[in-house]
Amino acid sequence: MGSRCRGADHLRVAWFTSVEEGAVAEFSRGVLAAMIRLCEPRLFCVGSPERFPAGVPATNVLAEPQAVSQIPAFDAVFYNVGEDLRQQAWIFDIARLHPGIVVLHELSLHRFFLGYYLQHLGRPDLYVTRMAEHYGTTGLTTAHQILGPRFDAQSGLLVDDDVRRYTFTEEALRSARGAVVHSRWHGSIVRKLWTGPVCEAWLPIQRMTASSIPPDEDGDVVDRQRLTLMTLGPVDPRTHVGEVINLLAENQDLAERIRYVVAGSYDPADPYVQALMSTVSSGLVGSVRMLGDLPPHEVDRWARAADVFINLRYPHEEGCLKSLMYELPFGKPVLVYDHASLAELPSQAVAKISTGNTEGLCLKLRQLVDSAALREAIGSTGRRFADDCTARGYARRLLEFARQDVRPIGRETPALPSGVAEQIAIYLGETLSSLGATSRSPGVEAAIREATELLCPPGL
Repeated sequence: MGSRCRGADHLRVAWFTSVEEGAVAEFSRGVLAAMIRLCEPRLFCVGSPERFPAGVPATNVLAEPQAVSQIPAFDAVFYNVGEDLRQQAWIFDIARLHPGIVVLHELSLHRFFLGYYLQHLGRPDLYVTRMAEHYGTTGLTTAHQILGPRFDAQSGLLVDDDVRRYTFTEEALRSARGAVVHSRWHGSIVRKLWTGPVCEAWLPIQRMTASSIPPDEDGDVVDRQRLTLMTLGPVDPRTHVGEVINLLAENQDLAERIRYVVAGSYDPADPYVQALMSTVSSGLVGSVRMLGDLPPHEVDRWARAADVFINLRYPHEEGCLKSLMYELPFGKPVLVYDHASLAELPSQAVAKISTGNTEGLCLKLRQLVDSAALREAIGSTGRRFADDCTARGYARRLLEFARQDVRPIGRETPALPSGVAEQIAIYLGETLSSLGATSRSPGVEAAIREATELLCPPGL
């Protein structure tokens, strides 16, 4: 890739991304708006790229499938891969045929690949094969447990532990020439699973339009009698909304001074949500509001009115929290767990507490509610940090990475010595037998075929 680059100003870049509403599409809009000033980008997508920069040429690969043949003419190719199966399955299809640099938007892509093999390709046996290939006996066993005895593509039961344990990072980068991650923390994880070049580029600030909203349009969002605490994200155990609500229930004096709003989806039938609603109705009606899903402009209005953001994500499923990079530019303090990518933030840019520290949460909230000076100090430092995380700086980092010598297309995998190949074949057979598999078991034929191709390449 690097040998054909003619300088950043003339770099021809192919950018593959989903374009429908979602975090990846929003991210790509900002990056492409910056790239158009630094190189010659072209957007490749499925569907109409609404609200994308007008100066960026766009190709709908469904309407113009022949355009894919132009990929070798580009100096750099970036594939954005996340969890949106309907939009991004085609991206991975093309990435396998035309290797490039993969931008990893999620820590784990297990949900994506489960849908990719079961629904997009209709090949549950390949899902089993990949689980065995990347994660050995435990992966093979888990794959059978997830799919069940009938390999029903509509009834795959994937639990959070499986998502975190089997990330499918190896599969996402199988033919990649490079990988982009959005924190050093995520980069350290990827390097343990993959030997290719990795670019660590902190996620740029996300969409922020509230600054353009006239103050008199805030309406009933502003409550001058109470401070507003705000959480963005779905109401589930991972966002730890319950910890905040329970804390307020146990500290009524604090609850009477604040209004806690949660902007994010929730399922009223979920027992977790029902328990929270019960707690709210028992004494927090005036202090807690569950806003549900809101359109972007309404989220912006509430975010501008907030005095403190509470962003207690754990465990993390993103290399860098997009919600954090939306919140910081508002200049309000963000309360986070000192964990994963958040541990990389300057100590004064956010308010940090240790994971699961209930006493620390209560103490830090009281400090933030009591001290306007503390809120101002943390908020302004966080905003300065965000000011340095521009889309232009991010785009420059990616272009610099693209100019480096990265993994060449078509690199041959060295053949294994025959003795090692024989030992692996024996181990594979013994493992399948110990699991009760026969030659007619689902996935076994595919596993044997792929093992044969790996261990005995054509011509040997």
